[in-house]
Amino acid sequence: MTASVDRDDQEQPNSEKTTKPVSGQRPQTPDDGELVGTITRAITTEGEIEFSRQYVNRFDGIDTPPPDNAHTDHEIATALGLPDIIAHSSHYYAWCAELALMHYGSRFLSQGEMHAQFRAPVFPGDELTLQACRSAEHGPHGIDITVHGRDHGLVARAWATVTD
Repeated sequence: MTASVDRDDQEQPNSEKTTKPVSGQRPQTPDDGELVGTITRAITTEGEIEFSRQYVNRFDGIDTPPPDNAHTDHEIATALGLPDIIAHSSHYYAWCAELALMHYGSRFLSQGEMHAQFRAPVFPGDELTLQACRSAEHGPHGIDITVHGRDHGLVARAWATVTD
């Protein structure tokens, strides 16, 4: 699986492999827009702290507590002007990958590609709804994934596909 994460505030590498096709480049199919999967997940303080611990441990392999930062410490987060700790975008990026894996099966692990753009912050107490719909814009097997959170607002968008 290849992956990329785009943020409006970060310059991204210019690579043919990670460039989204121009809208309209591929013909629409009768299945375009068909819902192929939905999952709902809740963001919790405990879950974010555990995700942070695992995220850090993957680099050194040592089971250490997560660092104190805006993802794990309420006081630090509020001092930065946030209402609470802020969820790691990679946490719900993984849920986008889960939805793609549910749709494509194990083929996604070796032949999959996914790209995401994060639009709004997510905090403990938010419930995220992720939906995948067919999209010919991303090739014959493409899907668009939307992530909606608080007040049904758009939190992130992703797209995934597999190669033949």
